[in-house]
Amino acid sequence: MDFQFQEDDVAAAQLARGILTDHATNERQKQLESSGATHDETLWRALADASLLGVAIPEEHGGSGLGLLALGLLLQEIGRAVAKVPAYPALALGALPLARFGSEAQKSALLPGIARGERIVTAALAEYESSDPLAPRVRATREGGAHRLHGVKAMVPAAQLASHVIVPARCDGGSIGLFLVEPAASGVTLAAQETSDGQPHAEMTLDGVRVDDTARLAHGHETTGGGDALRWLVERAIILRCMMQLGVVERALEM
Repeated sequence: MDFQFQEDDVAAAQLARGILTDHATNERQKQLESSGATHDETLWRALADASLLGVAIPEEHGGSGLGLLALGLLLQEIGRAVAKVPAYPALALGALPLARFGSEAQKSALLPGIARGERIVTAALAEYESSDPLAPRVRATREGGAHRLHGVKAMVPAAQLASHVIVPARCDGGSIGLFLVEPAASGVTLAAQETSDGQPHAEMTLDGVRVDDTARLAHGHETTGGGDALRWLVERAIILRCMMQLGVVERALEM
């Protein structure tokens, strides 16, 4: 069995390392911290211009379609540089599940913007009331061709920067739905939360926010429902977070 990474995956990681070496310097990191900037827009633009933000996005939606392993290597390089960019939320929590479970309309509307670095989509997997991301306590109550969402999500990565947040919720009857919620929508409140990595996170309160069925992922999916889609997302979120942390500790050992 061949455990080697594909040539294109390695090439993308090498390209990322070069860009990160040039941009994510100690001086630049200090400048960003002193200015209070939530992320490095110049570096984000450089990664987008190099077509790196679309490594796991299908070609028909503006990406290169390299897949999970290429994204893991990219996040490893970003972790190695401790770069102040929202790559994990935008690419692992947003683009990846959208590409897999989004409708054609959702993918066409959101994925090209993510690949170009113009849009961020993230996911709200943590709650105060549940320690299991596969068992959300946020409620989704049916109302005609939509749902009303009630509850609180904690530590949502890059929620303040996102156009949409994927919100897992418990629907009537006990099933799980994945809903694309706009942070600017009526009934949504964001409160900034501090984390050890310095990246922007927010508490997200959902007070009866209305979400149409057209903004639901895996809705009517032929092979999986919301519960299976959520498990798929959580498993890959863990893998990719580990890849990012691997880059952090590798660089720490080098230093």
